[in-house]
Amino acid sequence: MLAALPIAAAIVGLTSKGILKLIDRNKRFDEVIAQTGDEAMMSGDFRHCIHLQIAGLMTAFLTEGAAPSELDFCDGDGVGARHFRIKLAPLARDEVRDSPRCLVCLVDRTVEVRAERSLRAEMLRDSLTGLPNRLSFTEAIENAGVLAGELRGNDHAVLVVDLRRFSRINESMGSLAGDELLITFARRLISALRSGDVLARTGGNEFGILVGLKRGVDDALAAAGRIQDVMTAPFKLSELEIKVECAIGVALMDGGHDPEELFRPRNSRSNRPRRSASRKSMSPRKRAPRGAASRSRPSFAARSTRTSSNHPPSR
Repeated sequence: MLAALPIAAAIVGLTSKGILKLIDRNKRFDEVIAQTGDEAMMSGDFRHCIHLQIAGLMTAFLTEGAAPSELDFCDGDGVGARHFRIKLAPLARDEVRDSPRCLVCLVDRTVEVRAERSLRAEMLRDSLTGLPNRLSFTEAIENAGVLAGELRGNDHAVLVVDLRRFSRINESMGSLAGDELLITFARRLISALRSGDVLARTGGNEFGILVGLKRGVDDALAAAGRIQDVMTAPFKLSELEIKVECAIGVALMDGGHDPEELFRPRNSRSNRPRRSASRKSMSPRKRAPRGAASRSRPSFAARSTRTSSNHPPSR
């Protein structure tokens, strides 16, 4: 029966002393277990096998009627790791020994898991700059908010950097020059970061930075100052050198605030005049009670997200 199955399968039972026993298995089961290097399981010695969680699952399934019947486990680390799902199904009791038995199936999910991870990484990455996109940045803010709520001294700030008058460059020099400027702009932002800071492209000409605060607001303002410094040198596009201006908004967060409030654009103010490389520090309000009427959101320095680039930010 087992030889006809296209997947790794085995029959496992319990001895009179309650010890797991490997009754039968097919060739595919031996091949999969051999790849894991678990020689004890290949010989049927579940007490000394490497993957004790598998032995525990089978023992509980055979002795307890309501025990889980599936288990996902990973063999190895890094790129070469293999992912499996174990499924158990009850079989008729052994007529001679009157002992419980079950069918064990090993499903190799390595290709599926790698595809899921690759797809998720692509969904969270901006295709033009290679930076995390808005969705990824929002998740980073939420995780930082949870950490700040659990541990003191883990406050963060969100900086929003807006490349001003970007649409003029696209209109006068073309979208390829605009894309080149965005890539170079992102590289300069990276050079201004500290270890642990998170940079993302969150809009057409907008970038977000999540900064850890060890000295309070001074760390956030220092980060804004470093960004201003790296933007002073002209940008070279083709044979031209241009100077760009940016607006920087700063929002402070801690465990008592809603992380989502830190990153809500105010598009209604996007076209208001601004001074070059302006900085503004603010703190978000507490989370509004559920069902409360909508109020205006906290705003960073006003910013424009209009762009004619052929590479819109990844969501």
